[in-house]
Amino acid sequence: MEPVVRVDAASCPPPAGAQTRFIRGVASGYAVKLSTAALGVLVTPFLLSRLGSRDFGVYVLLTSLIPWLALMDLGFVPALRIHLARELGKARPRPELPLAVAWYGQWLVIVLVLIAGTCSAPHVATFFGTGDSQTILLIQLLTIAFAVTKLSDVFGAVLSAHQRIDLQQTGRAVQSWVRAGLIVAALMLGGELGSLGLAWIAAALAGGAWLLFRTWQLIPARAFSPTGLESASLTAMFSSGIWLSIGAAAGLLIVGADRAIIGRFVSLEDVARFSITASLYVLAET
Repeated sequence: MEPVVRVDAASCPPPAGAQTRFIRGVASGYAVKLSTAALGVLVTPFLLSRLGSRDFGVYVLLTSLIPWLALMDLGFVPALRIHLARELGKARPRPELPLAVAWYGQWLVIVLVLIAGTCSAPHVATFFGTGDSQTILLIQLLTIAFAVTKLSDVFGAVLSAHQRIDLQQTGRAVQSWVRAGLIVAALMLGGELGSLGLAWIAAALAGGAWLLFRTWQLIPARAFSPTGLESASLTAMFSSGIWLSIGAAAGLLIVGADRAIIGRFVSLEDVARFSITASLYVLAET
């Protein structure tokens, strides 16, 4: 009988580059959070001066409510991070199995998001007493931007599964800075409230293009082939992802509820005041 050799886990060094990737991921996360908070504080005075307190309140309210469309999410993206990482650890990985399910499943989510956002736009605007055409247009454009972001989340999940959180965070930073620059440019050119939605769409496309470029360097295009659609992969990813999606959706409802309550029962001007105070708090906390 062969002797049993016990190996102390602490004596096993992590894979080469793992520590570097971990440090980069943590550092990039803090950097993106700090830069995004600072950017919001810097841009706010300009938005207030150009839009006025009421329209600024409308803008803040709607941008905080649009993420509620994530209630349509079916959990394919969070499941992709887990199942793709497992697949990559195998001797003969088949990344097309989880990727195909997430890719085509996310297109279903996008269709649901577009239908819900477009159809509810007039009702949401009326509910908050802002039923003008610019408000409705902004809701519809923000819905499109959110749909683009949901699709690019697939590429972000691929980077996460490859332990390249730093690249994923860089994509978020690109989106935030491009959006801020385009919003400032649009208002300086005399754009109205609805034009801000175009800035959100362009920024979502820019961030998605960055994630797509970096993803294609890790996984070839054939990995997204429909040949990877198998019922076993679909069942496994949906079963694990739906619970992660429900937890995330609950968090989104809590985050946006304060502005929704203020906008409905107090005033849109007070939404602007609350948002400014909250932004300063987030920056100080960061």
